[in-house]
Parts: sequence; structure tokens; C-alpha cells
Amino acid sequence: GEPRLVPLLQRSFDGIEVRPQGIDEAAAFAEADVTAYYETIALHTVKTAEDMKRSFVSLRGDPERVDALRQRYGASERGPLIGISWTSKNTDKVLPDLKDWEPLLAWAPATFVTLQYGDIKRDVERMQEITGGRVLPDPEIDQWTDLDGYAAQIAALDAVVSISNTTIDVAGMMGVPTAHIRDDNLSSAIWPRSGPSPWYPD
Repeated sequence: GEPRLVPLLQRSFDGIEVRPQGIDEAAAFAEADVTAYYETIALHTVKTAEDMKRSFVSLRGDPERVDALRQRYGASERGPLIGISWTSKNTDKVLPDLKDWEPLLAWAPATFVTLQYGDIKRDVERMQEITGGRVLPDPEIDQWTDLDGYAAQIAALDAVVSISNTTIDVAGMMGVPTAHIRDDNLSSAIWPRSGPSPWYPD
């Protein structure tokens, strides 16, 4: 698999050996009894949305990192910790303006953890004004290079609200309750037009 996902996948599936993609693949294939793409496996094992829900296994973040992050974010002293991600490098997406997030950010009991990549300093400053300082950026987590750390960060949260980007998939795979803000102009076979996703029960 993707090398950055190896520790997360290895921890999450007992009895499975996970090897990084691109490193001695010939030897790995030579040792395998059967090889199949994930869609082929799904075709034979999960035929309905109910089958998908029943077979779902959430990925497990590094428990020490999850605990450390919850402590650092002050989970015991604050209200719900909600992760947010609001923008994308994909210029074809129709995204809500930052002001559209104000009703959520104004929700007094919550503290918001930024899960957004890129240069977000100005956005965070505006969010701090709206929330009275209840936004926590975390420069120690780099989702590009440390997906296991990013997964632990998301697992440390109580919920996630995000546009359609990597955050949605990681939160879904971690089993964290997640609200997905969909782009009506972006057609995708992965996401239904409305209602819950069959891929991620939460």
C-alpha cells in the first residue's frame, strides 16, 4: 500500500502483513497466493450498502499519540473537539466562503481543531475572531508527510466537519462522526447526492 499508510493499516488489521508499495513488489507478488484489487474484493464480498456497513472496520490511530493529542487539545477541560477543513487545491470545487462557517464556529460549547493544509494563517485569524480564540491550529501535524499522525489527530476528536478532501476519507476510515459538505457541481460515484455514505457508517 501507500507507504505513509503502512503503520496505520498494520495496526488496524490483526494478522495481516502490510507492505509498502514500490519496494520489492516482485517479491511480495511472488509470495502471494492470490492478488486482487480492492474493487474486485468488494465485488465478491459486499454487494449492498448494508453489506458495507456490516463489514466496516475502523482504522486505529496510535493510542499513545491519540491520548497525547487529546491532552494537548485540552479535551477534558473544553467542550466537544470538532475538526474542520474548509478549502482545497482543486480549483474545480465550489466551496463555501469562510463567512458561511460562522454559524458553526459561533457554537459556544465547541473548540475547533484545524485539519486544513496549506497557508491558513489569515483564515485562522478570522476564525479566532469569530470564536473568541476557540480555534486550535496544530503545526506539529503534517498530513502530507505523516498520515499516521494525521489519523491520530482525527481520532483524538469528537467529530469532524469538512468539505470533500482527504479529511473526509481519513475521518470516515477512523470511524469518527463526520459531516461532509458536498460540492453539488462535482459529480462523484463515491458520494451519494444526499444522506449518509455507504462507505463510512459514521
